[in-house]
Amino acid sequence: MGSVFASLRAWVRARLGLDARERERASALALQRRFELVLEVGGFGVWEFDRPRRTIMADARCLALLGLPEGLLEFKPEDWLARVVDEDREAALRRARRWLDEAGALSLRFRVLDRAGRRRWLNAEFSPRRDSDGRHVGVLVDVTDDMALGAERERALRRAELAVSVARGYFF
Repeated sequence: MGSVFASLRAWVRARLGLDARERERASALALQRRFELVLEVGGFGVWEFDRPRRTIMADARCLALLGLPEGLLEFKPEDWLARVVDEDREAALRRARRWLDEAGALSLRFRVLDRAGRRRWLNAEFSPRRDSDGRHVGVLVDVTDDMALGAERERALRRAELAVSVARGYFF
C-alpha cells in the first residue's frame, strides 16, 4: 500500500510540476547565495535609487560604508550628501546632478567619515538602466587602500625623480 501512495504522490507532483518548481527554486536560491558571496568577497555595498520618490535604499554593508545608522530602510540623497566630506561635497553633488539629468552611467569617487569617524574613500557605480518603476541600482566599495597605495606610489616617483635630478648634477 505504501508504494501505491508513493507512486501516486510522485504522479501528482509531476502533473502539478512541483518537482520542477522546487528545482527552479533551489537553483534560484543557489544563484542568490553566489551573488551574495561575490558582494561580500568584493566588499560591495548595494544601493538602489528610487528616482520618482527621491529615496535611496541600501544594504547593511552600504550603510556601514556611508557611516549611516544600522537598520535604516531608506534615506534621502541629502542624507548621503551630508556624509560626504566638505572638500568633496560640491563636486559629488555636481556629478550626481549631471547623472540625474543625463541618466547615463555614473562612477563617482568621494570621501566620507565612517561610523568610527575615519575618513574613507568610496567609489560609487550606477547603472544607466532603470527598472519599470524608475529605480537605478548601484554598488559602493571602499577604495581607501587603493588610494593610499596610489599616493605612496606618487611619493616614490617624486623621490626617484629628485634622486635622478640630484645625480645628474653630480655625474653629468
